[in-house]
Amino acid sequence: AELGFRSGTKILLLLSLATDEMIRLVTAYPEVFFMDVTANTNRQKRGMFLAVVKDSSGKTYPGNITIVPSERSWVFGCIFEHAFSELYGKATLAMTQLCLTDDDRSEHGPLDNLILSRLIFINALHMLCMFHALYKPFQEEIVPMLPKNGDKVTEDGRNYGNFIYTLFARQCNEHLTQEEYRKSFEILHRVLGMESTKAILSDSCIHRIRSFANTLRAKEYKLANYIRR
Repeated sequence: AELGFRSGTKILLLLSLATDEMIRLVTAYPEVFFMDVTANTNRQKRGMFLAVVKDSSGKTYPGNITIVPSERSWVFGCIFEHAFSELYGKATLAMTQLCLTDDDRSEHGPLDNLILSRLIFINALHMLCMFHALYKPFQEEIVPMLPKNGDKVTEDGRNYGNFIYTLFARQCNEHLTQEEYRKSFEILHRVLGMESTKAILSDSCIHRIRSFANTLRAKEYKLANYIRR
């Protein structure tokens, strides 16, 4: 059934909170925002959006807590465009240089649109955090495919896993030129094609690693692409 409301009826869509101290900290350290959602935080199983800022020593402080009705794109659009503007002011948010989020497009899609349209966070760069972009999916998709002895990954499996993860991590952080980035993929595919590798890793594991590499490459513009010239 659809809900009907009289014209002019006001509805509470989300609750965005920032104490005076939180606003002071955002104003003092607006350069970097870390943003994420924690699911099922109350009796109604609503998500809690949390925005954190950090000082020059790396210490972090909560800057915003928003109880969200859902994790739809329009909800995050309301948070960034309306709640943040009202709480902190566009002048403060214009000083933000970096916004880090997880890989949920419904969360970062509205943020990207606002940055591109220069409505808010006009000088910010949006990137994916390494935990959500690489570490978590690697643990979920690649580690279970590595060779095991019982329920534990073998030593050879750990060695290959560490090598491949390190290569992916360097792609996301350290390779400063397009040539270095391209060569890193050549090295990966060369290693995966070696007979010694095929003797240890199963065909399905090698296929999964190649697929993971392609997925990571598609996300490259949200990882280290901005430093490649």
